Amino acid sequence: MIYSDPFSISDEVEARPDVTIASVVRAAWTFVVHQYTGTDDVVVGAPLAGRNMAVSNIDKIVGPIVATVPIRVRVPSGKNSATISAFLRGVQDAAAAVIPFEQTGLQHMQNSVWKLNRPAVSRRYLW
Repeated sequence: MIYSDPFSISDEVEARPDVTIASVVRAAWTFVVHQYTGTDDVVVGAPLAGRNMAVSNIDKIVGPIVATVPIRVRVPSGKNSATISAFLRGVQDAAAAVIPFEQTGLQHMQNSVWKLNRPAVSRRYLW
């Protein structure tokens, strides 16, 4: 179970060299947001280097080219609970899936959501 032993996560991380420390931190933050909001569907922001842009000589640009992307993670609960290892792998996979979209931009994402006539986000949990 994902919640059975909060201290076993370090053992799981050591046993999973394919999961990055960034994914472990994202998983921990996702779980904190889950605990405070009570929702199993959590979206967290993740800063990326932004160096994957299709810009010539991007390696010669001095300074940050940071992009922040949303990463959606579903926290398993109840009958659908998973092992810590599977949860970490899911967070890692979700983070990898957004890399091609890192330069989309928050404003473009918000406009796309508004065009669908849906509320963009619950802003009470934005920091």
